[in-house]
Amino acid sequence: MRKQRINFRISPILIVLGLGLIVRIILGFFGTLKLDQGTFIAWSANLSENGFKDFYQGWSDYLPGYLYVLWFLGKIRGIIPDVLLYKLPAILADLATGFLIYKIVGKLKNSKWGLIASSLYIFNPAILANSTFWGQIDSISSLFSLLSVFLLPITYPLSAIYFTLLHPLPPQTLKKFRRKCF
Repeated sequence: MRKQRINFRISPILIVLGLGLIVRIILGFFGTLKLDQGTFIAWSANLSENGFKDFYQGWSDYLPGYLYVLWFLGKIRGIIPDVLLYKLPAILADLATGFLIYKIVGKLKNSKWGLIASSLYIFNPAILANSTFWGQIDSISSLFSLLSVFLLPITYPLSAIYFTLLHPLPPQTLKKFRRKCF
């Protein structure tokens, strides 16, 4: 009786994404902008305890979009250390953007170039510094912007939905996006 060999091969993009996640988890414990993260934690605790009704009675320069994420993080707080928990949305957005870059460039050129472009984004020191070290959420806006542009020739309504999802994000995001696109 002949044994069948099981051919198990992991996609190269999954390896890049996995390595990107491991690097971000390890580095996520360093370089945190304590003032910003403290603000996110305070807003998150306030939202998870008191809800949204009176949130804007206190100080906040964020529109509601990211506050829903902070509310959720406040509800699950304690599962992983705060220093990593509050960076996780941006870290996951980095990886999703890297995957989207892989798909876009792979479609325009080939999967090898898609993998190179994705790797250049995922392991870019500026991208790592922004989300993984500093804990900023610009990568979430980048993801929605890229999704909106990517989907425009495919499905205008879905593209418009992703573009619309940018609006409840922090105001500085919209200023950057409008300067680049219009």
